[in-house]
Parts: sequence; C-alpha cells; structure tokens
Amino acid sequence: MNGIYLLFPFTFPPLPFPLYLSPIPNPQSPIPSPQSPIPI
Repeated sequence: MNGIYLLFPFTFPPLPFPLYLSPIPNPQSPIPSPQSPIPI
C-alpha cells in the first residue's frame, strides 16, 4: 500500500499517512518528510 500512497497522496483524505509518506512538500502536512515515523 505504500506505493499507492507515494504515487497518489492527494487522492486520500488528509491523514498523517499520505502526508508523511508524500515526497512532495504538502502545505497541509506539518512535516513534509518522505520518512514516516508511524509504522504501517
């Protein structure tokens, strides 16, 4: 599922998962980091 979040981070609701996994700096994400501290 990580690949889907990385490719389509904007198609998911504003949750911590797509925001943290998104390599693109998202203005809605407090920490635009590709490394997710939350284990999935």
